Amino acid sequence: MMDREKRRKIIKKIVRFWFKHEMAIAGGLILVFILTTTAILYVCFAGESKPKEDEKVSEETTYAGIFDTDDSGQIVKSSRNTRKTVTTTTSGGEVEEEVYKTVLEYNSDTKPGYMNNCIFLGDSRTVAMVSYGFVSDENVLAKVGISHQAVMSTTFVQNSGKQYTISQYLKSHKAPVIYIGYGVNGMNGNEEQYEKSYKEVVEKIMDLAPDSEIVLMAIWPVNDYGAYKNTVRNEWVNKYNDFLKTLAEYEGIFYLDVDTILRDSDGQIKGEYDAGDGLHYRACAYTAILEYIIHHPVKGIPDDGEFVVKYVKPTGDFKKMMKETTTLPANVQIVEPEDLNQEVNEELLVTPSPTVVAEQSNETQTQTVKPTLSPSPTLIPTPTAMPTQSQQENKPTPTPVPDVKPTPTPAPEPTETPTEAPTPDPTEEPTPEPTDPPAETPAPGPTDNPPENNDSSNQ
Repeated sequence: MMDREKRRKIIKKIVRFWFKHEMAIAGGLILVFILTTTAILYVCFAGESKPKEDEKVSEETTYAGIFDTDDSGQIVKSSRNTRKTVTTTTSGGEVEEEVYKTVLEYNSDTKPGYMNNCIFLGDSRTVAMVSYGFVSDENVLAKVGISHQAVMSTTFVQNSGKQYTISQYLKSHKAPVIYIGYGVNGMNGNEEQYEKSYKEVVEKIMDLAPDSEIVLMAIWPVNDYGAYKNTVRNEWVNKYNDFLKTLAEYEGIFYLDVDTILRDSDGQIKGEYDAGDGLHYRACAYTAILEYIIHHPVKGIPDDGEFVVKYVKPTGDFKKMMKETTTLPANVQIVEPEDLNQEVNEELLVTPSPTVVAEQSNETQTQTVKPTLSPSPTLIPTPTAMPTQSQQENKPTPTPVPDVKPTPTPAPEPTETPTEAPTPDPTEEPTPEPTDPPAETPAPGPTDNPPENNDSSNQ
């Protein structure tokens, strides 16, 4: 036991210390009280504010007008979604179930031959995939500056010159996998209209290609301080990528989150990938994108065979997308379309699309319209009623004259075939024995012009 004297000394020391350091002690006690109170308040009330979950609820509310929902307001899969669980039995008798997953997963074993089974629909960024030689021109239907709202009403012109509507293209190119890369254009418009129209386009593509796997590609990031900062921002990109992922799950199709490899730590487009305007990409970016596509494949698609890109030298908008001069990839085979115009004309004549015909050159338009203006009976017999070609060789001068100039004028003239003024030379052609008298026999004479014009239509 401590005696009374010692206790008194200890108490004296404590009192002296208190009076000597009373301000410091008081401040310390106040600080301890504040910290304790703050900790208690945080524990009690921190769980009530969850901004991220609130944002998620608002997103689902936005989508509710587009997707099917249950009684609680939760989004449910569309009736179009026919994905089912696949059950397989291994050699050891074990049962494995493969469940459909919206987001495509990594597979290190996929070979480049997988790309032989894919086609791409998109905008200027997809155009650049062709221009830099990463995908064959024939496997891409894209246009600079196009938004998904305009896809169904647009006639696309490939780098080779071939023209298609999306309906024509998908019916003639029955690829196992279709990648959709729209969305960066039209972001600064109405949000509800953006989402609704995108869903409509996807469902139309699904109808046109019922046997193909559809993959929605995430919208690639941009530079918020680039040349297009007023029309597209990463804030919008992220928001609509969430929408595309939800749309893919709803429709039972796939989603490729390729944007994850294109961002820097701040969420902007990586500097080495930026072509300079904050929106378009350099060739080195497409090397990474192609690798990502190959190693995040749709399951069950073959990957055998050599992947060769048939490259057509870019022109027009395809050439504009080349922001730099680079060496083509090693698997590129340069194609020279020498007879391409003839192939395109034949294809357009078969297709009854008025839009496609309207976008031909002036020469092709005159050839297409002319048969409707001139009487068909005089055009058809011309090849059989031309035994006097030997006489044409003796007179080479008259033939080039009606070749070029009479093409726009024959509309009012050919109605009166026996009395055509612009063709004095045929009076000499149909006269094997008398040269001048038979002026009424040159009925087949005016048909000398159409064969020449038909040749020019192949140019």
